[in-house]
Amino acid sequence: MLKRNWKKVMRSRRTAWILLVCLMAGAVSGTVYKNSRQGKDIKGETQQAAADEQDHLQALGEAGADAGENTGGGEEERSDQIQADAKAGSDEEGADGKDGDSKTESKDNTAPVSAAINADNLHFLTENELEWPVQGEVLLEFNMDNTIYFPTLNQYKCSQAMVIQAEQGTPVCAPAEGIVLSIGMDEQIGNYLVLDIGDGYQVKLGQLKDIEVSEGDQVKEGDLLAYVAAPTKCYSVEGDNLYLELTEDGTPVDPLDYLN
Repeated sequence: MLKRNWKKVMRSRRTAWILLVCLMAGAVSGTVYKNSRQGKDIKGETQQAAADEQDHLQALGEAGADAGENTGGGEEERSDQIQADAKAGSDEEGADGKDGDSKTESKDNTAPVSAAINADNLHFLTENELEWPVQGEVLLEFNMDNTIYFPTLNQYKCSQAMVIQAEQGTPVCAPAEGIVLSIGMDEQIGNYLVLDIGDGYQVKLGQLKDIEVSEGDQVKEGDLLAYVAAPTKCYSVEGDNLYLELTEDGTPVDPLDYLN
């Protein structure tokens, strides 16, 4: 009886140990499984976070690239616009320069061409008369046959022109219709101009200031040409005056023979 009871007890203890071991094994397995599950969840979350972060960075990179392209495109557009504006400005300057050159050339070329064309239409015959460019006393007469006395120079010599007394500032008018051939300055007669009045006749007027005409201008008889200036050192003793010279085919002739 005792032996049988002992066997029962031992069997019960063995069963208990087996149950305990099974329980412990189950607990360990559950813990391991739980930890493994948690590990997988953590790993999955970590991987997902990393993937999300990579996607975010990629999105930022693409956005930056798009912005760079847009900025670059804008810079290129601005650069193209600046170059276009610069080219347009250069073209305009070139066009203005060409226009200016063209105008200058036109102005420079107009005078001789106009004079050459219009001079053919001018006719001054021997029976024609010249208007006095100023009203005044004749201080020095024309004389190419004999010498006359020049007070300022204190010498006798031939005179190829006549010198008319006129106060400074007196208007000087065109003695006949003509073309302004040239304007210049001479030490003896000061500022002067030459009129072509046709048929080989030319009139030179000296001792001028404030000349109102330009080379190539066509003037009518009586038109204002200039004003009487202070006399040059060659005519200081004679006083204020107008120098008047008339030539026919380059040869000096007496203006008094033509003045009315």
